[in-house]
Amino acid sequence: MKDEKSYVETERIREQSELGRKEEKIVNCVDISDNQKVFIKFSTVTYRNLLKWVIIGGISGILTPFFQAAMLGVIVSAFFCFSILMTILFNGIRTVELKENTFVTNVENEDIDYKSLEYFIITTYSGDFLAYRNNKNYWRTISEIAFPSQTIQSLLKNHLLDRIPVSKEIINSGGEEVFGVRSEEDIKADYRKRDFLGKRRDRVYRAMRDKVVPLDRLQNEARKVFENPNNKLIIKKEGLVVDGAIYPWNRLQPIKVSRNFGGMLEIKTREDEIIFSERATAVVKLPLFEALYNSMVFQKCK
Repeated sequence: MKDEKSYVETERIREQSELGRKEEKIVNCVDISDNQKVFIKFSTVTYRNLLKWVIIGGISGILTPFFQAAMLGVIVSAFFCFSILMTILFNGIRTVELKENTFVTNVENEDIDYKSLEYFIITTYSGDFLAYRNNKNYWRTISEIAFPSQTIQSLLKNHLLDRIPVSKEIINSGGEEVFGVRSEEDIKADYRKRDFLGKRRDRVYRAMRDKVVPLDRLQNEARKVFENPNNKLIIKKEGLVVDGAIYPWNRLQPIKVSRNFGGMLEIKTREDEIIFSERATAVVKLPLFEALYNSMVFQKCK
């Protein structure tokens, strides 16, 4: 726990040092600087949302004879009510509950331990997905935009606060943490063809997009990167192993991953030599990799 608090404090100081700069603050893609877990139940839709739009539509309908613009309120309310009803029809109301050391979804109703969580992040035209392995060794997805904002971030924050001390103990005792790297072909397959809704992230699309990541492909992709990884990054006490070569931590620069997990991930030496360059979502357990990597770099640079 001492290592965890030390790293959290390092990240807090690093964030504060960037406050006066114009560019985005350099913090990990999942911010754990406050060292506080999140305990909450997230839901895809709520009847409160439905009631809200019914009330707005009713008031707009009453005002329509007096204000022509009120008709827009009726149309918008009808659209959102229809969207919420479609979500309930296709998916029911799905929930993710974050607990002290586990999380649970109403689909499986089984507690999944943060410490042993295996996962990778998928980015598609319809948003980000967390692909995770459940207790039955089967892969599921949680869609970020189907739930209130910060659902996946909060889940991963709890995971990091539990997992970082375990990983640091493994590394400091001479062990290693291995991170598989997904192929470019697999990542390109994440981006499905846009339908008539284009980039609109409304609830009708959310209701019908479970098949955006076909389960058969998800199972196959997970098997390739977790069971038979052809490419991998290895974090050791001595340094980072890339393609069989080891780079001492004092030779490496910190990395920065976008909070929406998009863009490229480049790992550079202090001489600006690029030793790894892939899409950010290529690395499995990306937030854990970033947190451990930066922790080791900062520790050696003190």
